[in-house]
Amino acid sequence: MGYEQHLFRSQEKKQISFEEYEDLIRTDDSLIRAEGYDHTIEWTGHPLGGIEGEAPRLFFGQGRISTRHPDEFVTKKMFELAEQLNASLGDDEGVFDPDHRKNIEDSCKEILDRVNREPKRSKWKFW
Repeated sequence: MGYEQHLFRSQEKKQISFEEYEDLIRTDDSLIRAEGYDHTIEWTGHPLGGIEGEAPRLFFGQGRISTRHPDEFVTKKMFELAEQLNASLGDDEGVFDPDHRKNIEDSCKEILDRVNREPKRSKWKFW
């Protein structure tokens, strides 16, 4: 069983509709339909090109948008989408708080700083 995160609204609010999901695809150029799937989109804006060479996927169903095995960058994107949808982001354990979002943003910055500091030449060359 894998780890999942979900965009959702509390019981008091209306669930995320398929129309809202479609609006996300129309308004965000980094979200595209996954080929062969009606309720799946790929996020092409991952700053490191994806996870293990693959664009992260988001799935719509049961009034929420979910993703499996997200890294820090996917979680950051999910927070952005949650804000756009006036929704919450969480996992099966509960809703993430603002401190978690700050930690994720800091972690993304550290990762990008580290990647940008790495030498661009092959490590095995001596000249």
